[in-house]
Amino acid sequence: MKKLYKYTGTIASITYRKNSPDALPFLDLTLHDMGDHDKAPIRIEALGGLADYINSLYCTDAEECYLTADWYYDNMLDLHRIEIPSTEPGQPAKVIAQHESICPTADIFGPSEYIKTSAPSPMGKEQLLAWEAYSAADNYRYTARKADA
Repeated sequence: MKKLYKYTGTIASITYRKNSPDALPFLDLTLHDMGDHDKAPIRIEALGGLADYINSLYCTDAEECYLTADWYYDNMLDLHRIEIPSTEPGQPAKVIAQHESICPTADIFGPSEYIKTSAPSPMGKEQLLAWEAYSAADNYRYTARKADA
């Protein structure tokens, strides 16, 4: 089992590269938390399907681009998944994930189109079950650190 880290925030900037049509896309991504100016921004990388998804999202004016999301990355600062929260705590509206950071495609759980509302509904039961099955088969896990008392 491999550990994932979580950053909650939004996209501040991206740099997208794809050297040839057959090459794996690469995205340098800076995240920040607009609600907490004392929280440092972070720079992570996305490859493959996640890089393509973020780049295409960033070229739109869909609300999903501006929503505060949970970004999960490994110790090499490679992005593995994005969870878009919904109006119901503990139930995501959408999850975009890939098992390995270099997968050429990303799996989307929840609506396949971009979210266009600032208060998205939770994903349906069928999609949530598919996400849970996908997550159970994944070697990467996020475990929250407990705050010191």
